[in-house]
Amino acid sequence: MPTKKPHQNPLLLELTGKESPVEWILPEFLPRGALLALAGVPGAGKSYLCYYLSMAVACGLSVLGLQPPRPFRVVYFDEENSRPDRIQYERWAWHGLGKPALDRLIENFWPVPFALGSSEWAEEAAAILDELQPDLFVVDTATPACDIRNENDNGEAAQVIAQLRHLMRLSTPEASALVLKHAKLIHEDGSYTLRGAKTWMGQVDSFSFLVRAVGRPTTDARKRGLSRTRLVPGKVRAFGLRTPLLIEPRFTADFSGLSLTRLIGAKHEA
Repeated sequence: MPTKKPHQNPLLLELTGKESPVEWILPEFLPRGALLALAGVPGAGKSYLCYYLSMAVACGLSVLGLQPPRPFRVVYFDEENSRPDRIQYERWAWHGLGKPALDRLIENFWPVPFALGSSEWAEEAAAILDELQPDLFVVDTATPACDIRNENDNGEAAQVIAQLRHLMRLSTPEASALVLKHAKLIHEDGSYTLRGAKTWMGQVDSFSFLVRAVGRPTTDARKRGLSRTRLVPGKVRAFGLRTPLLIEPRFTADFSGLSLTRLIGAKHEA
């Protein structure tokens, strides 16, 4: 009977390797191969922020003052927004980003609306991800997309997270996943927490909250009912968002596009 060879210990290469341990999809925020959650109360603007970020990353464009090192392929599973809302978000983002080249955007950004949501959601997602091999996929939002029956069930949440990590490994190299969740305001101190099972907070690699910010946006944005928001880190491990980002929405002069700019003191960064 042949002797089974021992596994090779990766520690030597990991400790002495010269390459960076992280490849950034979006520096400071989206490390490659990480599972991240973005949470906010309904209407905070989570979906639009993620459409805007995704389309910028797909074209390799600077966004919120962060520069992706190259264009990345993004799949956006949208189980939340109606067809009219989704198309409007896409158009606002495209115009707000300066109408980047359509051939690159069509190659790298793949919206997948209302394709999940059943008990076979993971199998449906796997077929799409295995074919498209994205660098990043977005799940908007977790409860409907992943067919979560009981938001408070930690066991069910753990199973969903395990399936999401399996889906990440279908890409080579491993994809990142950005999962949208709803947040809950803690009235006693004004802070936020993830709604539902606490397993999400423990098992994802990082999570951030999108919350409305103090201060008025520009006059045009205010007339359209827009608000400044803050992207606030809630948990990070070795890599992830550590500094809050103050975000101001701005419509283009003809209102065809909606840009999101990062405020740093009195400065704006696209």
